Amino acid sequence: EKDEKLDGDAALNKFFKDIYGDADEDTKRAMSKSFIESNGTVLSTNWKEVGAKKVEGSAPDGMELKKWEY
Repeated sequence: EKDEKLDGDAALNKFFKDIYGDADEDTKRAMSKSFIESNGTVLSTNWKEVGAKKVEGSAPDGMELKKWEY
């Protein structure tokens, strides 16, 4: 499985799964909090930065970030 060659979304998903799976509790907490608070636009592994304040979302260049309304 380690030598398996993946591409596209499968490679990206494996990359993030490996980061999350091998991370300590602070890193996992930072990843979850940053992703949720930014509406999926930010993914951070730095708990000292993420834990101190609310994570603001950021849209890619040329796009507008819209808030999701329930």
